[in-house]
Amino acid sequence: PDLEPQLYDHDLFLEPMKRLVLARSHARVRVLISDPGRVVREGNRFLQMARRLTSYLDFRNVSTEFRGNPCAFIVADDRAIAYRQQASRWDGIVDFDDVNVVRRYMTYFDEAWVGSVTQPELRATAIDF
Repeated sequence: PDLEPQLYDHDLFLEPMKRLVLARSHARVRVLISDPGRVVREGNRFLQMARRLTSYLDFRNVSTEFRGNPCAFIVADDRAIAYRQQASRWDGIVDFDDVNVVRRYMTYFDEAWVGSVTQPELRATAIDF
């Protein structure tokens, strides 16, 4: 919901993400955030990286229609998912090669993505460079 700094603001996440997008020109990472104001206020290295790599990383503010969903998940390459039923808790599952499960969550994500908006505060500014 807010680029959880305990997870997304560490080199163990950031370095592989940077290598992924820079090594593959077709790589795209899409992120939905339900509280972008908090992310911008508190700062986040993942957001800073996205501001430098705008061709690869795209952030949107979740529309109100989808904010009631309490889960958090990451889908990788249409093949793997890390899923938490409650975004406020760290318990979750990781599943590889269950295409049906991954497809279901990608469909949900795509619907939420289309219905969400790009936030100006998540885009690069001259000050960032």
